[in-house]
Amino acid sequence: MRILNIIGTRPEAIKMAMFHKLLLENEKFEPILCLTGQHTTLVSDVLDVFGLTPHYCCLLNSSFKSMADRMACLLVSIQEVIDLAKPELIAVQGDTLSSYCGAMVGFLNQIPVAHIEAGLRTNNKWSPYPEEIFRKFNDALADVHFAGSQNAVLNLKKEGIVDSVFLTGNTGIDALVYMQTKLLNNEFGIPDYLGNLIVKFKKDNQKIIVLTLHRREGQLKLIPQVLEEINKIVDDIGCQIVFPVHTNPNIQKAIDKLELNDRIHCINNLVYHEFIWLMMQSDLILTDSGGIQEEAPYLGKPVIVLREVTERQEVVVLGTNKMYRQSHLQEDINEILNKNEDAIHKPYGNGKASIEIIKTLEERYLTS
Repeated sequence: MRILNIIGTRPEAIKMAMFHKLLLENEKFEPILCLTGQHTTLVSDVLDVFGLTPHYCCLLNSSFKSMADRMACLLVSIQEVIDLAKPELIAVQGDTLSSYCGAMVGFLNQIPVAHIEAGLRTNNKWSPYPEEIFRKFNDALADVHFAGSQNAVLNLKKEGIVDSVFLTGNTGIDALVYMQTKLLNNEFGIPDYLGNLIVKFKKDNQKIIVLTLHRREGQLKLIPQVLEEINKIVDDIGCQIVFPVHTNPNIQKAIDKLELNDRIHCINNLVYHEFIWLMMQSDLILTDSGGIQEEAPYLGKPVIVLREVTERQEVVVLGTNKMYRQSHLQEDINEILNKNEDAIHKPYGNGKASIEIIKTLEERYLTS
């Protein structure tokens, strides 16, 4: 069975990597990897770590300023790939522009669509924007839905999607387990500057907080607000903050408006295995990322979610993750750091989601 896996962004690459890797080892499937060109360098770094090579690359013009322009380009490009590759199933992941375009072109060509990480919802179309709408459309277009958690299954049932839903866990945890093992076995190196920084902090008994910010809907208000608040309280907390800065220029603009405290260490965006290693060294993570909200609890690392709403309520209910509260950030950070304990929670699976997805695809499409 020919399966076209569509990848556009770094999170998609991470969450599709093990699925594609295992498909390559299964003689019943012929996986075809298509890159849409949204995050070319970041995606290539991830694929290199997993030893994967794309079959097709769409040339997404970087001069396109509007999302509508990018969408139009991707729809045409993915159609061209489908005409050449002639897939029997299209797999899309999550809630990106590339996943939506892949699902839509699959539907228009009457090719079955599998949606990996189906059923996530905030029920607020502006947060995360535009992802909330893309993932709802993906679920409406898909023929088979692979949900990462029980809450995601319930969300789909509320929308009348029942018979095609399978609870598999999240493929992002598959990648995390794979990478954690590699790192513990010292199969991947860490840049000297990063390793030396962490060694110094640990030698001085300093708590380490990892900070990431990138969400589109937060760039005008929430991200500058969070940065300003962190900058004011970091001395009182007495910790060190490592901040891999996203490549989006709006994030750098928000940083440039502040005179950052010396305890906030801005570094270049890290490749996948380097960031996993950094999370493993941390005491707390502050992030607006979706994937990190799942990865950190698996590693036993608490999270403060720098967003107004989250589609990953499971770990908030468990208490591992807290939602950001303006003017209460110092209080919440101190509470978490004073607990001084790793609380491992695995509501998004144990690293076998890809195996379950492939097994389901075999049973659904290859059993006569």
